[in-house]
Amino acid sequence: MVRYTTLYCMEKNIQKTVIISGGTSGIGKATALRLLKDGLNVVVFSYDKKSCSAFEKELARIYAEDRYLVVVSDVTKSLQMVRVVASAIKKYKKIDVVINNAGIGYFSDCDEIDEAALTKMVDVNVRGVMNLTAAVVRVMKRQKNGLIINIVSTAGKSVSAHGVFYGATKFAVMGYSEGIRRELKPFGIRVATLCPGLVKTAFLTPTQIKYRLKRLWNGTVPPMLAPDDIGDAISFICSRPGTVSIEDLTLRPF
Repeated sequence: MVRYTTLYCMEKNIQKTVIISGGTSGIGKATALRLLKDGLNVVVFSYDKKSCSAFEKELARIYAEDRYLVVVSDVTKSLQMVRVVASAIKKYKKIDVVINNAGIGYFSDCDEIDEAALTKMVDVNVRGVMNLTAAVVRVMKRQKNGLIINIVSTAGKSVSAHGVFYGATKFAVMGYSEGIRRELKPFGIRVATLCPGLVKTAFLTPTQIKYRLKRLWNGTVPPMLAPDDIGDAISFICSRPGTVSIEDLTLRPF
């Protein structure tokens, strides 16, 4: 059964092209590797030059150059998103899937606002999704098909105390996703939201872990998902036929 599932995914995904923001580490990297294994061509980007260089070298040891493209780019810059999309089209002629994965976290009490940190998080978590989506939708409308997967969070469904600012950005993405799902359906474009619980990645910095242990976790680190768990779920969404739309999927550690 496992072998059949793998072959089925490869058959459905072969020659598709996907763009992944924040695609050189954590969830994005795990997803890129999974989708490459499934047979997709993968375009990944990050603002971090070092992680882009390291991941490009890693991919070069495994795959031919025609299977991947790694770009240094920043989701908060709309013109850079247009250039990422243009680079993908130049190399692969089409874009089948875009995964809005890039995101950052800022956690504090509601009456202690770090304006710089809050502004940066809104720019990345909300405007970044909108910037990449806008750039890729122009292509998908011409194609009359496409799949947009927005990596959100369970915080986009239920906000915990001391996580209100982060949760607000994720609620914004959920609302945005609901709206574009309706707007883009006539163009054959599907929109999915994927809402994971805690995932063990570098997203949780030592400072954030210390804060959460004190404010949220009662001194004990809770169970977490692995990045590969998210990659597996995204593989499943990407492998669905055009007659199926997975609108929302929630994953929690168990």
